[in-house]
Amino acid sequence: MSTELVDVVLDETASRGETLTIHDLLRLIERFDTGVGVSDDRLDSYVRALGAGKFNESALRDGLNTRLVNADEWESETAVYEIDDGISAFPLRWHEDLAGATDLTRYVATMTADADQHPNARIRLTPAGAEHLGIGPEVEDVAVKTDTDRTKDPRIDE
Repeated sequence: MSTELVDVVLDETASRGETLTIHDLLRLIERFDTGVGVSDDRLDSYVRALGAGKFNESALRDGLNTRLVNADEWESETAVYEIDDGISAFPLRWHEDLAGATDLTRYVATMTADADQHPNARIRLTPAGAEHLGIGPEVEDVAVKTDTDRTKDPRIDE
């Protein structure tokens, strides 16, 4: 891996200003630079580069210390995870389950399997009513009918 920092990561972080979190930074580095996991040295390089600008380097480091968890499963939307190759914005199981995957439904199923979702986050509106869906990476849609009459709901495609 190159020792040079990736401009798109630096540009995107600069555009976020004071709203940048350690989770956001890790996500950007993983997406545009390292792939799965960010080594401590690589993260330190980015944090130092950001600290030279208008960013509060100690706040980013404090955010890392506060949010770092050692878990293979989803903890929260602000958690960052210790993984084999360093630190990640996402849990190790997600990386393992989604390695090489290109199917969007598999991504959604994997991510929502661990997350504590609002019940309306996984419903399908049909003329017969709303169906709550249970979706898992290895499971097809499992619908539970709510017996709510939605025949006149304009959001339903008939």
